[in-house]
Amino acid sequence: MSICLTLIVICEYFDLPSYLSVIIIVVYVLGYSLGSGPITWLYMADILPGTGISISTAVYWLFTVVVGLGFPWMKDTYSIVTTFIFFLICTLIGVIFIIVFIKETKGKD
Repeated sequence: MSICLTLIVICEYFDLPSYLSVIIIVVYVLGYSLGSGPITWLYMADILPGTGISISTAVYWLFTVVVGLGFPWMKDTYSIVTTFIFFLICTLIGVIFIIVFIKETKGKD
């Protein structure tokens, strides 16, 4: 996903043909759908009790709404390149968080 966001920033910065951005966004969505999208739900169900799952689901949807409502505002207030750089930084912070804090649960009860 970080690679796709980097490529989108490059496409927008250098004003490359828009079909390249569309292809990259499709690959981004595919990567999310196969990776961090469903894995988040599986991991939460594996490590949290029922109350924790409820709270994390509420926080997950809250931030989904924040991103959904915030993206158009960011795009209009700042440039599209700056907006995608922000989301790229957020994705890279997520990768670092996963590497440092997320533990393997295979074979654990």
